[in-house]
Amino acid sequence: MDDTGSEFGWFLAYLFCAALALGTIVWSAVAWWHRKQKRERRAAKKASYNEFRAWRDGTNPPPK
Repeated sequence: MDDTGSEFGWFLAYLFCAALALGTIVWSAVAWWHRKQKRERRAAKKASYNEFRAWRDGTNPPPK
């Protein structure tokens, strides 16, 4: 009996699992990078607004 089809089936199963794992890793990295960018933009906006408030109120800007 020839087991070539069985070996090919296992190859496809391993290939599918590897692709799924790689996709999960890439998706996680992209999600992490997106959250990092969002935090940085929010921090920059807050710092800019704090400098504006200090200028408006005539006080020294907060330390950076």
